[in-house]
Amino acid sequence: MTFGERSYQRLSELELSAKHKTLALAALKEKNSKMATKASMLRLETLSADMVEERAKMILGYTYQDEIVLMRN
Repeated sequence: MTFGERSYQRLSELELSAKHKTLALAALKEKNSKMATKASMLRLETLSADMVEERAKMILGYTYQDEIVLMRN
């Protein structure tokens, strides 16, 4: 078939879509891994003073007098 749901063109479109979704999934898995690492640093058993300070600065806007803060999205 040349056209329709079972055509070679449709197959190519689906393969391209699958490739894009695979790349998007890989990016989300990487982001999830980074977030899990940060979350583990905030658990009571493995509390990191640096991580608490970083979160307080970001959420509450705390800084030292000699600090310059650059905000990113």
